[in-house]
Amino acid sequence: MKKGDKVMIYRRPISEREPEGEARLLRCLNSDAGIYNGRLAQHWEVEFGDGPESVIVQRTVLAK
Repeated sequence: MKKGDKVMIYRRPISEREPEGEARLLRCLNSDAGIYNGRLAQHWEVEFGDGPESVIVQRTVLAK
């Protein structure tokens, strides 16, 4: 994963359940937050939406 990629964000990122929506990756905060089911977890600052109504938050994402 790299800055600018659009990814699906989940409220339960490890099991990828409860989709929160698609977001754009802005900045990697922790590139090695553990390995779950053989996949690397990373902590990112992400942006939901575009323009003045966008929201920037921090989320954990599993690498594909």
